[in-house]
Amino acid sequence: MQAKLSEKAKRRGKAQDAKVALEEDGWAFLNSQELNKKYHFSYESAYSKYATIESCPDSLGEIFDVFLPQMPIQQIREDIPEDCWRRKGHLNERVVPRMSYIYKVLASYIYIAGHRGVVPGVAAGKLDQNKSVQAARRFLTPHAPLGSEKKFPGVDVCNQILSNYHIPYTKFEEISINFQTILGCIGEVAAGDEKLFHFTGDSLLVRSVPDKPDRIGMWLYELCVRMEDGGSYLIRMRWYDASSKLGTSVPVLEVVEDWVNIILNDDDANTLLVFDNYYYSQGVRNLLVEKEVLHIAACKDTSFRDMITVMEPRVQPVGSYAIAWKEDTSEIFVAHHHADARLGLRYCGGTAYQKVNNKAPIKQRYIIPGSDLYNVAFDVCDKFNTNINKHKYPHKGGGRGRMGDESPS
Repeated sequence: MQAKLSEKAKRRGKAQDAKVALEEDGWAFLNSQELNKKYHFSYESAYSKYATIESCPDSLGEIFDVFLPQMPIQQIREDIPEDCWRRKGHLNERVVPRMSYIYKVLASYIYIAGHRGVVPGVAAGKLDQNKSVQAARRFLTPHAPLGSEKKFPGVDVCNQILSNYHIPYTKFEEISINFQTILGCIGEVAAGDEKLFHFTGDSLLVRSVPDKPDRIGMWLYELCVRMEDGGSYLIRMRWYDASSKLGTSVPVLEVVEDWVNIILNDDDANTLLVFDNYYYSQGVRNLLVEKEVLHIAACKDTSFRDMITVMEPRVQPVGSYAIAWKEDTSEIFVAHHHADARLGLRYCGGTAYQKVNNKAPIKQRYIIPGSDLYNVAFDVCDKFNTNINKHKYPHKGGGRGRMGDESPS
């Protein structure tokens, strides 16, 4: 019993020391019972709630002209070794990577992935690669500028090109800029996250992440915005090309700085940046405060140990929450013990609010600042990733000594 009391006393002592240090730094720990009665937090959203499209390509030709202009495609083709274009078989026939073929095959890929599970003539959920390519050819051949069926590559050629032809991750930044060109503004929320694309081939960039749906594969950083139709739109992508063997690294601070620059270059700089605790370190926090970027992010104890040491004892009952406020930087830190057991005890912080010393409007009185905003805003990237999972191309899988069709660039 004495040992248990001693442990509790130590924890109380650590919490008190941490509280003193934080208060000296300008943090005030607010009475959560007075929230919305004596004070509340005001969140000013951006001018436009949604990302706006200024000019949208309305044909396959325009889509390629805007997002994949000819010069990068031609450069990519020239960078790929000639051996990649040889078909397997006794003739060792070379597949000529004509520019027109590449555009047509990419169009096939887009059609099949976009119609995942509903390709005409193919049973839902059981997509066969060959039948899917045939369905894409039937759909695309009447459409200019892809040409007639006689000039459309056959199924074998399509499969071969799709098995070898990939846009290198070194081109992702250039393509991301093209994605942004059709937007008038990026809207209220820009959500940053990552996506693991399933891949089990031979590459130094393969990562094993058991808690992700695909478990093993290639890691991609994303920045998405909210569209008026309820969907999400990707405006920035970056491949995780870190490898000790290659001597490369991708600092999280550098990733977030990319996102920050996109927001600051937008006409409406009030966009809220949101991301999870993987990205929110003290270095990232300092960057966002210095650049005056509105943000709300989940926090982890390794980066905000003192704050969480103080907050955790205050939110043990389910449904409870605690709030800290830093006046000089307009920063909020919220601990919330969610009633939903899947969420549990969560922490978030940021500069999305202004503190107002009077009663909250009626519509705000049941809102927990920080926590509720994070849940709603971060959903932008969740929707994008969920949608990607439903629209994968049916590459033939490998295993047991047999290589799959998909290989990295």
